[in-house]
Amino acid sequence: MDAHSNPANNMSLSEEEEDAYHRTQDQKVIENIGDFDPSKRSMLPNALAMVVLLGNEPDLKVTLEKAWIKKEFKDIRNRDILRLPSQIRETKEKSQSHKELDKMVKSAWNKEYTGEMHTLLFDNINAMNRRSTYSGFASIVQSSGTGKSRMVHEQAKLVFTLPFNLRIMPYPGPDNNVRQFLVGFLSNPGGQGVSMAKINITLFLGKIYQLAAERLSLLLNGGRMKRQELAERWYNYLQAKGNRSTLYEAALKGTKEYLLHSVSSCKNNGEDIKSKTKEWLVKLVGTITEHITDDVPDDQCVKVMLYFDEAHALIPSSDQEPQINVLEVLQSCLADTHRRAHFALFLSTVSKLQDFAPVQHLANSARARVPGPLQAPITEVPFDCWSGLPICPHLYKLGDLSKIRFMARFGRPLYWALLNESIVGRNVPEKLPPVEKQLKEIIVLLDVRLLLNYELYRDMTINHEANLVASHMRMNYSIPETREYLRSSYSSEFILAEAAARNLEMYCDNFTVILKALENEFKSGLLDKGAMGELVARLLLIFAYDRAIRNSYSTKPQNYSQGVRLIDFLKALFSETWMDEIMRCIPDNVSSEVTLKDMFKESYIRFTHFGKMVDDTGTTTEAMYAAFLRGMAIITRDNQQGVDIMIPILMWDKELCEYVMTAILIQVKWRICAGSINAYLINQRDINLFPDDCISKEVQNDVQSDPYFEFTLERPRENSGEPVRPYISLILELGVQPKLPRGSGINSQVYKNLAKKTAPRVVQSVQIVERGSHSTAKRQKLDHLDTLSKIHVIKGGKIRHHHDLHPRYNIFAYGCSSTVYRAIDGTDKNVLAKLLRIHDLLAEHPRQDSRSLEAVRRMKPFWSAGEPSYHWLESNLLNPKNAMNVDEEDEGGQLAGFVVTGSMEDTDTSAYDDVFET
Repeated sequence: MDAHSNPANNMSLSEEEEDAYHRTQDQKVIENIGDFDPSKRSMLPNALAMVVLLGNEPDLKVTLEKAWIKKEFKDIRNRDILRLPSQIRETKEKSQSHKELDKMVKSAWNKEYTGEMHTLLFDNINAMNRRSTYSGFASIVQSSGTGKSRMVHEQAKLVFTLPFNLRIMPYPGPDNNVRQFLVGFLSNPGGQGVSMAKINITLFLGKIYQLAAERLSLLLNGGRMKRQELAERWYNYLQAKGNRSTLYEAALKGTKEYLLHSVSSCKNNGEDIKSKTKEWLVKLVGTITEHITDDVPDDQCVKVMLYFDEAHALIPSSDQEPQINVLEVLQSCLADTHRRAHFALFLSTVSKLQDFAPVQHLANSARARVPGPLQAPITEVPFDCWSGLPICPHLYKLGDLSKIRFMARFGRPLYWALLNESIVGRNVPEKLPPVEKQLKEIIVLLDVRLLLNYELYRDMTINHEANLVASHMRMNYSIPETREYLRSSYSSEFILAEAAARNLEMYCDNFTVILKALENEFKSGLLDKGAMGELVARLLLIFAYDRAIRNSYSTKPQNYSQGVRLIDFLKALFSETWMDEIMRCIPDNVSSEVTLKDMFKESYIRFTHFGKMVDDTGTTTEAMYAAFLRGMAIITRDNQQGVDIMIPILMWDKELCEYVMTAILIQVKWRICAGSINAYLINQRDINLFPDDCISKEVQNDVQSDPYFEFTLERPRENSGEPVRPYISLILELGVQPKLPRGSGINSQVYKNLAKKTAPRVVQSVQIVERGSHSTAKRQKLDHLDTLSKIHVIKGGKIRHHHDLHPRYNIFAYGCSSTVYRAIDGTDKNVLAKLLRIHDLLAEHPRQDSRSLEAVRRMKPFWSAGEPSYHWLESNLLNPKNAMNVDEEDEGGQLAGFVVTGSMEDTDTSAYDDVFET
């Protein structure tokens, strides 16, 4: 093999990937050498060394001999002589970067601990039922950077702890001797492999207990103290240089010597060692009990705690079968020597959830399958724990929110602990990865930002989510005692969302590949098909936001957290065909000529990701203020009346507080036929968007010159004297597919005319009626408006707004095509149709050409207007002769769609009335 083609030199591989690569290459070397004459094999190391001497590497002979004996050649492949100078330089740069990161980690690790999660952990362990043999240990399974290691490290100040760090990373310091001892049993399969591993590990634990009891007695020297003080004394002892390593080395040495003595004396190793380990554990617990003054019964509080960090190192890799599952052996050893005052924790980000915390009825041990013995995995870890929280109103402005220092204060402890701009994003590669890798990467990035909805209770979903937790920073919220599934998602970590936005930038000009990634997950059965309508809506919104950022700012790299003008966002969302109507939109529920463009010309939005609300507070401007701080749009609670998504709007770039916030209220529909505007009108009062004291005096004084106030101060809230705030109502009818008349030219005017014909009734803004008498026609008009805009005619003829004075700007978007949304290309229509289930069961039909789909529809799996269902019937309504089928392209290669607003011409035409008149 060409040495310079070594993937380990040319790209960043994970530890597991690099190990797998080297194992494969080692096997090839052994196979190739197998062709040599056996009598000459011993000469191979010397021969290779002679070749390498030309490169002035005289020490390589010893390395080659060791590699030959071990049959492992990783160290040879990684020699500088086998790499290009540029690769050596890159390695050295990475090494320097790692040293700097290690220095930062060390500094962060030694800072004062923030929060009380270590106390909660210890309290929860003490509250567990620990009577059965397999109840003496639990797993902490959580994503990277969430503070698992520091939490158990801090817990060691509360309870006597024996810590085992199985990491490879240099800090916090790994226990390499223990790691090598335990991992060494992975490669010893066979009849005696498991039993010998169990004997060795049980004895090692016993020797640890024995030596710890001896050293603790010397350390305390007969003194008595509270349990926590004793724990801190022992904690400090292990922290002192060399003590921890010396303790473990002595235990390993004692294990080896004891086994040699047992073999020579022909003792029954297994039972004898198990008995001795129990004895040494009891002695350690007794030593602790003798020296503490806390008046707590022994069976209520753990006295000896063990933890194994990065415990998944003990699980066999899938490409190395057969191997021993050392983790299971270790847990079996703990079960054999179980005492209620003794508990062990296993920490991991591992994706092998079924190995690390197996489903109860699938556990390998019969004792573990008994109802109730296994502890539920622990997922509670620190979050939003920066010491400077909480945030006060009027403290920050828009420009402050996009700074890394601000964003790093939220989410998992990793961010603010390391506080380095290098943790966000990456350089855009010169060329994109292969398509298959693109699609996998896109799904991860979209998940961070959109909160994908996965099908629950499926094995493939569990494995997929577990992998995201292990490798892509998805948060694991809960695993039930049965471990049959997990509850996970991406939390509101806007520094992570910012990183995802920057990584998605490489796909910004290819909406099709993003849809393809979603389609793949849709086909695989991972995505919840019932939630695809809202998911497509969130995708359109976030894609438009990203485009608006790139169009508005030229700085590189882009900072997607800096926010963008609302007007620019709408321009990036909708097709240019409709922008004039949208910008000229005026309120439909109050008397005003202030257009949307003028009302919101100083307004900003800022959302790099979505967050899920589960109560009614999520629809208030107080929640909009909180969401804006985090750069988050809101998915409302399930079954929320009238609103599915809310995007916070900052009315003016002033100090942030509730009083400067309003929102875009979005309702997503994906029915094929457009609904009535009466049914879909969104009124802020129905969701309690605004508080009673709508605008504070401080804000009023600060923005008196704004055109918004020129309008609102003239129309104060009834009986309060306070001004009001505007809001935007956006209805996305994604499933509607208007059919175009054949032969019509596809241009903006055709679509505008179509909109006027097919849109449900849109109410013009209400005009104030002066005192005096009114004609019957006028009164009929007012009566009609009363049902839509909730207005009342007061005695004397003056119209008073009874329910809602907040100006509402209505936008209705029908269809999901390039004629409506700027991001969509005509070639995307089939994918969108599948994702939105526009064809229902036909969305997953394997042949998507129009002839095949029509043949299936002619079999009458369902009924809908058009020839496939009604070719046998003459009917202008059900089978119009000049109608296009929904799968048939129009002359522009696109499905029709349209947008209407509260400012468009009023029409009495109902949906689809006379659609096909020319």
